[in-house]
Amino acid sequence: MESIDENVINNSLLLALSPVVLLGGIVVTSIAGVISAYVYSNTHDIKKSIILYLPIAAVIAIVLTVLGSPVIISLGIIGFGLVVLIYASNHFFYK
Repeated sequence: MESIDENVINNSLLLALSPVVLLGGIVVTSIAGVISAYVYSNTHDIKKSIILYLPIAAVIAIVLTVLGSPVIISLGIIGFGLVVLIYASNHFFYK
């Protein structure tokens, strides 16, 4: 069996990231997704919600990157917020 190189584990992007930045980004994008879905909950048009979410998500991604998050993780967090927006929009549609 080959042993795992210690440098590969120590150079992980998630280990270098502060948990506060990671959790804060997830919470903020989730809130932005729910608010974006709520604003257009009466129209039942998810396209308008996504158009509202994208500029907010861009600002959040820039702030996360400045705070030390790698770009790929910032984009993943933004994608998570988009999934939250879709589920929240579906919730408001059937309400």
